[in-house]
Amino acid sequence: MNIGYARVSTGEQTLDLQLDARQKAECGRVFTETASGAKADRVVLAEVLAYLRVGDTLVVWRLDRLGRSLPHLIQTLTDLATRGIGGRPKSLADPKQIALAQALYDGGQTDVATICRTLGISRATLYRYIERPEGRHRSMKKSDK
Repeated sequence: MNIGYARVSTGEQTLDLQLDARQKAECGRVFTETASGAKADRVVLAEVLAYLRVGDTLVVWRLDRLGRSLPHLIQTLTDLATRGIGGRPKSLADPKQIALAQALYDGGQTDVATICRTLGISRATLYRYIERPEGRHRSMKKSDK
């Protein structure tokens, strides 16, 4: 589930842009807080971090909303990753899509650009998931470049 966290530093600031982004991300729950980023004791941030479960994705508008410093941000993201939370969802998470990409590539009838367009992925993502025999490289057509 997508869980949102939005924070402003002062009461004069507005959460509108952040909340609009949370709505677009289809967050199941959104936590909001008014607290300085430099403040070590952010009660709502602690609450959202405790609420997150394996498989959840924490959605923030910008990374500066999450961490009070670079070391704090790195520690928070490391902790989330260790717990199985956050990170960008994989473009090809479905094994059936991976198999389809492999079959289209192996068939040789469909160019790489068409495979990528069909699956809604980049060329780099395609090459990351498919298996290519050593030394075998398909010749690229103009549409592949």
